[in-house]
Amino acid sequence: MKNDWIFLIKETMEKSKRYFWVVVIKNLIGAISPILNIMGIGAVVNAITNHVPYVQIRRIIFLYVGISAVFSILTSILGGVENALMRKATNVLQFGYMRDCVSVDYHYVQNRKLLELKPKSMGARPEFFLNLWGRCINELAKIVGVFTVFVIISPWFIFIMILLAFFVIQSNVWVDKKEMEYRQEKTENDRKLDYLYLVMTDYKYAKEIRINKAAKLIEEKYNLVLKHQMSKLRKMIQKKIGAHSIGKLIQAIQLLCVYAFFTYQVITKSITLAEYTVMVSAVTVFVDSTIAFFSNVGYVKNNCQAIKYLKEYNRVVNENRVNTDSNAFDSKKLDYATATITFDEVSFSYPGTEKKILDRVSFTIQGNEKTALIGLNGAGKSTLIMLILRLYHPISGKIYLDGMDIESIPYQEYISKFGVVLQDFFLFAYSIRENLLFDESVDRQRLELALRQSGMKDKISRLVKGIDTSIYKELDSDGIEFSGGDAQKLALARVLYKNSKIVILDEPTSSFDPIAEYEFFHKLQELSNGRTTIFVSHRLSSTVFCDKILVLKDGKIVEEGNHEELMKQEGIYKELFMLQAQYYERGEAC
Repeated sequence: MKNDWIFLIKETMEKSKRYFWVVVIKNLIGAISPILNIMGIGAVVNAITNHVPYVQIRRIIFLYVGISAVFSILTSILGGVENALMRKATNVLQFGYMRDCVSVDYHYVQNRKLLELKPKSMGARPEFFLNLWGRCINELAKIVGVFTVFVIISPWFIFIMILLAFFVIQSNVWVDKKEMEYRQEKTENDRKLDYLYLVMTDYKYAKEIRINKAAKLIEEKYNLVLKHQMSKLRKMIQKKIGAHSIGKLIQAIQLLCVYAFFTYQVITKSITLAEYTVMVSAVTVFVDSTIAFFSNVGYVKNNCQAIKYLKEYNRVVNENRVNTDSNAFDSKKLDYATATITFDEVSFSYPGTEKKILDRVSFTIQGNEKTALIGLNGAGKSTLIMLILRLYHPISGKIYLDGMDIESIPYQEYISKFGVVLQDFFLFAYSIRENLLFDESVDRQRLELALRQSGMKDKISRLVKGIDTSIYKELDSDGIEFSGGDAQKLALARVLYKNSKIVILDEPTSSFDPIAEYEFFHKLQELSNGRTTIFVSHRLSSTVFCDKILVLKDGKIVEEGNHEELMKQEGIYKELFMLQAQYYERGEAC
């Protein structure tokens, strides 16, 4: 536990030092205000009972009210600064989690363990627990301040007050522990509810939901998860109500003891009426602050449980972070335009599974070669692409680029040479320009050429805002929704503008109409000039233009050659090609 506290303090001072000191000072000043109020009331009552002239009483009132106002203003100012710093700190934290998602190995982006660790780890972040430290400091300062006010009280009375407070403290700590356990347990359900909410509200799901009448199914799933969550919440609330009821009963007994004791002190003339006023108020503050202090300490203690999640989260992220450092690599060693890509006995399985998606695959793609990957669904085509892009990593074997292990090449240096259109590509809710350029500098001639080659130049030129038109309406009510084919052409334009030496196209014409598809493959010779081109396609008419065709089945290369060679082999390729050709001849192809 000691090490956990040290970890929290160290994390706080490293990440949020300024925020920490603002919280400390604000809560110390805030703690002084109630003590000043108690002393002020006592001073006024004492002056009245001693028949002090009204002028002097007025001065006392103005003094304490003035000091209290100053402290209140300072607390308010520091509260505003605290809120601003907290907002900034949480934004920085959120950015950190976003950066982790981008920098961690691709497999872990949707890894269930990491997705659950992320929200659980937040309890150990300064941005989310620092206000607890502040409340602890506030209550502790009140306890110390008030204790000095009634040092004349009987030690036995103080002992009784602390003893009674102890039971309330234990009750509150137990409740806080149960709440913490509930929050940790509901993390997975929260994730499910967030997903279902996204599905019901996100525009991209709207058509599928309406066409397939999926709303009822999704609502049922949402209600099922919510019912399970609410059942746990009700049980936790019942325990909380029971514990708090006992605590309130004990506090009532404390209040009875306070009034009885000090009333007796006044009757026996052991203390004055002014002292009675101060003592009753002071003891009330003392007891409330003692309970609040230990409750907050207990909550911080429970929060320390999140440290193990934070450490585990950091371990997984750091151990699986992609190396983006490109300073130590001499890019002149490789000529990407002519580099060969070689798979040497490469096997791959998804983490936590034994089934091999690729099994000892070996082949070589020459520089400037056009290569097609062919196979039925599940054959391993997209996995092979992911391995080339280093989004996945082989469990055995090596992948080489011109004889150099691709894992030895800094990732940013490596991936910058690839132009890719994935089957499940995405456009972002920003302008067409930003979707095409990203961090690339603007070359208007190259941009115009990319749009013309992709077939989107005329359509974009007819838009009112042209290339500055927003895509989708999430962030801009004037945004445009492109058809599937046009969206795919924009993704292709993105690759063409990048002018990469190695181009990978995964089902690049899946949303094209037959004319657009024909035009695209007719241009393929021109588009792939000076580039190594790899593409996946189920439409085998496109493979006729390729220098090499790799046929995959059950994670293995079963056939390799160009169109003429494979048609002579009487194998899978010829069977699939002839099957598609028959559909076209009969007019049955869509």
